Amino acid sequence: MSEQILKALMQLFAIIVKQDDEVEEKEINYVSIFLKSQLAEAAVPDYLALFTGHIEKEEKKRLRRAKKAAKNPEDGVNTLDSVKVLGLCRKINKTLNLQQKIVVLVRLFELINSGKEFTKNKVAIIETVADVFNISKEEYADVEAFIQNDTHRGLDRESILIVTHEEQEFNHCKSIKSDTLNGIIIILQVKSAELYFIKYTGTQDVVLNGHGIYQGRISVFAPGSTVRLPKGKPVYYSDVVANYMSDMSITPLSFEVQELEHTFASGDLGLQDISFSVTHGKLVGIMGASGAGKSTLLNSLSGITSPSSGAVMINGFNLHTQKDKLEGVIGHIPQDDLLIEELTVFENLYYNAKLCFKNLNDEELTNLVHKTLKDLGLFDRKDLKVGNPMNKMISGGQRKRLNIALELIREPSILFVDEPTSGLSSRDSENV
Repeated sequence: MSEQILKALMQLFAIIVKQDDEVEEKEINYVSIFLKSQLAEAAVPDYLALFTGHIEKEEKKRLRRAKKAAKNPEDGVNTLDSVKVLGLCRKINKTLNLQQKIVVLVRLFELINSGKEFTKNKVAIIETVADVFNISKEEYADVEAFIQNDTHRGLDRESILIVTHEEQEFNHCKSIKSDTLNGIIIILQVKSAELYFIKYTGTQDVVLNGHGIYQGRISVFAPGSTVRLPKGKPVYYSDVVANYMSDMSITPLSFEVQELEHTFASGDLGLQDISFSVTHGKLVGIMGASGAGKSTLLNSLSGITSPSSGAVMINGFNLHTQKDKLEGVIGHIPQDDLLIEELTVFENLYYNAKLCFKNLNDEELTNLVHKTLKDLGLFDRKDLKVGNPMNKMISGGQRKRLNIALELIREPSILFVDEPTSGLSSRDSENV
């Protein structure tokens, strides 16, 4: 978060905690933990001092207004506080994207929950924040239920997924069974922002991406995340997304590989007895040393080359002998660039889309291209020429994402990506 947003948050936090006469030690501890997750350790004391300074100012103002408020102590948030909150929210609203707004809302709820004091005044402030951020009432209620409830009660919502050892029947929420887990893992989906949050209510050592999940502490469950349990199968990001996708009205997809073998013209054996099956909503990685046959396997699975024996079946159709039945189902992104270096980022994707969608007019094509570029974080680079690897106009990670966009814009049911992160920085790899 930027310095401007953090400073505004410190003031918001101070206004919230001073709605009560006494500031809870738990609330101060929460703010300290929050700052440590956002800043280098050396910068934490300065922002913590800023927070406590705002508390002192709020206390002086509260005392000055105490006499006026004595007659109607339950009237709600003081008018001056309401105006101040509105001003702060409007100040940072333009600099935040939707995901950041949701994160701010969650942290404000978490601050109140740290002291277990959901008073009328505090909740009114959060409602004001949600209104300014234009967060829907449904998603506001989802966040509130997720923060306040640590048991199954109150969590039977479509946006909630629970990992539990208990046999439970829910009307709306999703569940994943884990026989060895004490307590429950609760995951919240905020659909509009494509965000997931996670918390754990038990006492075992549950690890999220190498870091322990502390009881009651809420973390962002980012793409690619893994939750490792004390015993049993880990919970992967793809498992969680697949559970939420199960409610979507999509055609179920099965991908089955049956005893696949491939022999090169030289007589060398490239693939031997490869068999597996997978359903829709899953991410599958093929890993191996250089020259082990990863690309050979990928080419056979995607239908580019035909195996010597065996079959690849998609919903009962043979990929290699019934290609006409599976037209448009598979997308493939090779290792090498498919970009035209003299064209801009937008033009590369636009002309590719024009070849794919003959039924769309220019305006519809432009809107589709813009949406895809925004989804992949390339919209602000749309007018740059892509150049070539020796004369770069855009970064390696942006080139790879644009190559992905060329296939992703068609929305194939199955997407193969060969060497998706080779040669990229850790940040670019994460983005891809």
